[in-house]
Amino acid sequence: MQLSASLAETKTMVKTLESDKKSLASDYKILNAKLTANRAAAASIESATAPKVPGSAMKSGGAIRLMGSVETAQAAQAAQLKENLFSDLTGLIIRNVKREKEEDIFDCIQTGRYGSKYILVSPS
Repeated sequence: MQLSASLAETKTMVKTLESDKKSLASDYKILNAKLTANRAAAASIESATAPKVPGSAMKSGGAIRLMGSVETAQAAQAAQLKENLFSDLTGLIIRNVKREKEEDIFDCIQTGRYGSKYILVSPS
């Protein structure tokens, strides 16, 4: 009697731990995708704000200002903020977008309780 009760309790604990493991694995994937997206955004903003001008393009009397570099960085940052807000509100993380002749392919992760990886295809 006591052995069967202990066995049933152990089985329940194993199921709970397996469920927790799946949840943690899902959270890990979500956080890893967000980290990758943030690193890419930071790299693009950094490269846009610190452009490399070749020595042959320099004038002898002054510096050259690349028009639009600050504006481009601000636009990229605003786009990243919008994407982060969309992700937080909907639970959908857009990892990659491919534009092809007849369709756009979105590689997404649906976060949340029943989240999994989806590839969405929309006609252009």
